[in-house]
Amino acid sequence: MDSMKRHGLLFAAALALLLVRPAPACAISFFTPVYKKEAATCAEALEKKNFSAAIAAGQQAVEAKGDYFESRHCLGRAYAGAGMTAKAMEQLRAALPLADTPNQTMVLNSDLGQLLQKEKDYVKALERYDTALAYAIVTQDMRTRGLTLANMASLFRERGEIEKALEYYRRAVDEGEVAAAGTALNNMGTILFDKKDYADALDAYSRAAVLGERLKNPLTAGIALLNTGNVLLAQLDFAGAEAKLTQGLAKIKSAKDGYWEAAANEYFGRLYIALGDTAKAKVSFTTARDGYRANRYEYEAQQMELRLRELDAAPPASAPPGGVTVEPLPR
Repeated sequence: MDSMKRHGLLFAAALALLLVRPAPACAISFFTPVYKKEAATCAEALEKKNFSAAIAAGQQAVEAKGDYFESRHCLGRAYAGAGMTAKAMEQLRAALPLADTPNQTMVLNSDLGQLLQKEKDYVKALERYDTALAYAIVTQDMRTRGLTLANMASLFRERGEIEKALEYYRRAVDEGEVAAAGTALNNMGTILFDKKDYADALDAYSRAAVLGERLKNPLTAGIALLNTGNVLLAQLDFAGAEAKLTQGLAKIKSAKDGYWEAAANEYFGRLYIALGDTAKAKVSFTTARDGYRANRYEYEAQQMELRLRELDAAPPASAPPGGVTVEPLPR
């Protein structure tokens, strides 16, 4: 499996589409100007992740009035969601001089930081994140503060600055909103797993699981349990791994998250390979493939196809292997 692509997905998930929410739609009446109506329509479509509709409405809003912050911001975010990075940055930069509140300036800098990070312009991305973080500290916005620190951690991870990444994830946990700490803890655990620092990885995952339970967030708890099972699998504790994976899958099912249910089946496939049970591994990888595909994660589905072909080509295992190659799944 392509580890770099998996890591790319892992840390993309920490990036702040969570940070930036569309502005609430203003009340629409017969007398509302066209640009405000279209900006509100853009925000509603963006909330539903209907990027094509958001782009269409955002373009009309900008054409009607080019110096309205909400129009430029929404259109930029819509372009970003559709993967049109250059156009997104153009609109967000045009929105900067239109920002008239600290929150607007903070959000724009966070947005631009994410896009610059995506383009691997790490120096400029950090400048934007630093500005967003400064505004978050001044305005006492713990949510944005924590998520910006997590974004910075992901950037340091991409640059190979592992210790710095861990430092910033720890800061995200300590300084950010409690509700977002589970993601940072899961990502910390993944970095520690990569370092083969299994004891600290298990501690991070355990804290994430406890937090998920306390906040009644079965998805956070379920992911942490799956990751815990993955560490135990690397340590050849097959019984412990199976128990944690079973608990994690139950949590994921209660959260009704199709992607992570597929991921749980992938984890089980790895476990069965380690146990030498090819038949069960095939069933798990097939279920994972179908789940990924149903949720439009084609890259992951193709990886499961490769696993299945490898199993078909390999001779039947006569005994469990001494170990198994494992890697953390994206958070």
